[in-house]
Formats: sequence, C-alpha cells, structure tokens
Amino acid sequence: MASGSSYEEQQKRLQTLFDAASTPESSKDPFEDDGEYGSDQEYQPSGDESTSSEDATKVSQTRGVRRNTTILSSGESISTSSSDTDDDHDRTLYSGFEELRPIHEREQLSQTQKSESDLDIERVIDESQEADESWCNTESEIPDFKFASSESGITVNIDDMVNVMDFFRLVFPQNFIEYLVNCTNIYGNALCNTNKPHKRHSRRAVYRETNCEEMMKFLGLSLLSGQTKCHNQRKLFSQADTLYYHPIFSYTMSGRRYEQILRCMCVSDLDAKGEKKVASFIDTLTLNFRKVYKPDEQLSLDESLMLFRGRLHFRQYIKSKKARYGLKFYELTSYDEYVLNVKMYSGKEDTDGDVDESKTEKLVLRLMRPYLLHGHHLFMDNFYNSVKFSQKLLDLKTHSTGTLRTNRKDNLKDIVTKKLKKGEHIWARKEKVYVSKRYYALSTSRRRLGRWRL
Repeated sequence: MASGSSYEEQQKRLQTLFDAASTPESSKDPFEDDGEYGSDQEYQPSGDESTSSEDATKVSQTRGVRRNTTILSSGESISTSSSDTDDDHDRTLYSGFEELRPIHEREQLSQTQKSESDLDIERVIDESQEADESWCNTESEIPDFKFASSESGITVNIDDMVNVMDFFRLVFPQNFIEYLVNCTNIYGNALCNTNKPHKRHSRRAVYRETNCEEMMKFLGLSLLSGQTKCHNQRKLFSQADTLYYHPIFSYTMSGRRYEQILRCMCVSDLDAKGEKKVASFIDTLTLNFRKVYKPDEQLSLDESLMLFRGRLHFRQYIKSKKARYGLKFYELTSYDEYVLNVKMYSGKEDTDGDVDESKTEKLVLRLMRPYLLHGHHLFMDNFYNSVKFSQKLLDLKTHSTGTLRTNRKDNLKDIVTKKLKKGEHIWARKEKVYVSKRYYALSTSRRRLGRWRL
C-alpha cells in the first residue's frame, strides 16, 4: 500500500510539473469538456481561425497532446501509433511547442536554421557567378528584325491638300478646337467674372469669350513664337523695339488679348486635379502626331524641361538644363526630332504590377508601346539603359543602344574595374547584349558596336 500511494504521489507530482511547463496556470483548457478526439460532432472553428489545412493539422496535434496528458494522469504508460524511428511524426508532434525546448536546444536550432539560410545565400551567389560566366567574347551574329522602311513617312494623302489649313487640321481637327474653346470660356468666366476687386488695367476685369476662329489664330501665333528668339513675349507685339517686332503678331491679335487667352487657356474640366488637367490633352495631341507620320527605324528617348517658375508641387530643378526650373517631359522622338509620344513628370508614383519591373522600364515601355514588335532601334542614355532591360526589349523585337551606368546590377565586373590604356578598349557579350568600354556603352546591334570599335 505504501508503495502504491508513493507511486500515485509521484504521478501527481509529474502531472503538476507537466501542466506548469505546458500552459500557464491562469489559462483554461479549451478542450476540458471534450471527450474522445473526433467524438464532438458540433465543434466548429471560430471566425478568426483560418480554415487552411495547416491550421487544421495544428488543431489535431494540440488535441493529440491533450489526450496524451489524460493518459498520463491515469497512471498508464504513453504509447503512440507510429514507430519510434518515425522522424516526421516527431517533428510534427513538437512543431507547435518550440517554447518548451530548453534554452541550449533552441540556440542549437537557431544556429541550424542560420546555417540553412547561409546555404541559400551561397546558392544565390553561385547562380550570380554562373550568370557572370555567361559573358563571353563571341562574335556570332544577332538576327536583324528587318524593319519595313517603306511604311515610314507621311501616312495621309496630301495630293489634294493645297491650303496650309488643311495640314493644320490634321493635328488640330475641328472637334479638338471646339473642345479647347468650350473649356477656355468656362474657365475664363470662372476666373475673371468674380466679385474680387481688380486693378484698373487688369486682364481679369472683363473676359470676352473666344471662338474657334480666334482660337486658331492664338494657336498659330503660339507656334510662331516658338520659332522666334525673343526674351520678352510682349516685344513681339510692340513697335518700340524694332529688333524683335514682328508685324504679323499685332496684325493678327492685340498683345493684351493674346495674354488674356493665354491666362484663361484650359484643356480640361474645372473639377480636374493635378496631372489630369493636361493628361488627356497631351494624349490626344500625341495620338494625332502618330496618325499623321510613321517614324523611321531609329528612335530616341530623352527628357526635356519647359521653363516654368510658377507654383507647382512637381516643378523640377535641373542644373544642367538651360531653363533649370520648369516642367519635365519624357519624349520619344524620331531621328529628325519629330515628337511621337510624351509623358509629363507629375511627381513620385507608386509602383504597380510586377515589383521586378523598375519605374524607368515602365516609362520606356509606356512610351514605346505603339512601336514595339516592329523592329525599331531605340537610343537612350544611361538613365534608362541596363543589360536586363535591353534583353527584354530584344524579346520585343526592339534593338537598343546607349550609354550605361557603371553601378547597374547586371554589369560585368571585369569591364567595370578594368583599367584601360590610352586608345585601348574592351567589350563583352551576354546572350545578345554587347557592353563596351572606353566609353561605357551598351548595344544589341552589331552595326552600332562596329562604329564604337573603330
């Protein structure tokens, strides 16, 4: 009897220690009212719990451990349905009880996991080294896409056009002019006809609505002023300075009227905000540009700065530009400077879609969308170029050529760090992309690379 009572006390003591190690004393057993595992047919998981198979496995594992606890409290020996050599079952049994491990075992486990992550890093490094080994000095030809040069040029029939206005309406059709007149009159009335006091000679004092004929004159003078070099716009209308005076300006429209239309010029609804004020206008205008003319094989992509010193949150300052302050535009042009597509910079944007695709790649693909898969050759500077992106453009049947930054991820380190003597140059090839150094440049065309090697 004494031995039996001591055995029961020992079992109770073990049970108390096990309960203290597994759950806090204040926590309530969620399965204390449950019977045999699987006997409760009305059990439903709460809405906060996940219904995935992994969570269901964790719940079954927890109930299995509770069942073993009940067996231990009754004084019977612990038994499992699987063999002792089943490592998968052991890992599954203790997957939810990592906190019960001793401290030294947890440290060993973290070191093991760290070593596995180190192996993954080494594997990535090995793959990158294998990628570097793909650079070679082969001279095998890159296939030419055979651009259809016969389709380039003016796309409209100009045989029956005898008037200058016929050509003008190809880019500025009548419905487009009517839209500009309507938006300008609405904005002009909202801006000028207010109860705010105006100066005596203010252009906002009284607004006179414009019409299609006057809007055509305004657009014509605006295009002409862009071709004349004058530091002050008012001198084009004034006879005081004969050096800059052009009679066509004052003959067509007075200077004050031109400035009033320019001040009230609007190309969107009054409710439009930010970039939407001009985005539709730019898209429509560039679409008309592309309808009239198809470019040759060579295309160029660069940025320009339009002088503007007003208040605007996305106004740019570029020291290397002549204007320095203004609005930045990304422009796709033909080799003879014909504008094909334009994107205005309107501040930082959130990246959408593929996270591996950089913002510059999205910008180039947006501007080049009408000309992909046609065999064009795109020239860009080092702001847009990279080896990876050139391979992507080549898959879209578009060659690329331009300068390359030395800190791009896919660059060959031997070319970047190579010290060259005077008159010396080196080049390497990765798949179908050539990289050359005296002037660090990139190309997917054999013809352009041959020019560098001279």
